[in-house]
Amino acid sequence: MKEKYSNKFPIKKLIILSIVTLGIYEIYWLYRNWKYIKETAKKDIHPKWRTLGLIVPLYGIWLIYDQFRTIIKLANQKKVNTKFSAGDLTAVYIGLTLIDNRLSWKLPDQYWYFSLVFTVLALLPLIAIQKYFNGYWDKTQKSPEKTDFSIGEVVWIIVGVIFWAVMFLL
Repeated sequence: MKEKYSNKFPIKKLIILSIVTLGIYEIYWLYRNWKYIKETAKKDIHPKWRTLGLIVPLYGIWLIYDQFRTIIKLANQKKVNTKFSAGDLTAVYIGLTLIDNRLSWKLPDQYWYFSLVFTVLALLPLIAIQKYFNGYWDKTQKSPEKTDFSIGEVVWIIVGVIFWAVMFLL
């Protein structure tokens, strides 16, 4: 029988998957959170459409803000200490992501690591949100946390390693 795991997501997995995929994994992370919000908060949302909506500039920002706000609201209902507002976290995440994207296209190739710094810094708001969501799951689920990588996460890592290899070989 397959063991049921908590919806908690280890911060180190978020960091590893985001860095290895240069932030692309974050799109799936947002999708997964929308799925959990739909189930948990009984919101009438469509996670796939919300994920697709990220490509629409202002609407995408609102979608991220709405997700962060909903997670903070759920965490606060369970008395999880949340230090930052959804607006602050969204602004920092979008700002750092925009700087990262701008640097990726404008910097000479030998300065690629500056972009990586902003990729890592952009994780800070996501780490805060994940901690809040994990606090919520701690108070609502008694199942153990899954700490090892799933098959899908291993695939993300392999794709990321291939991407890094291609970047360094070109």
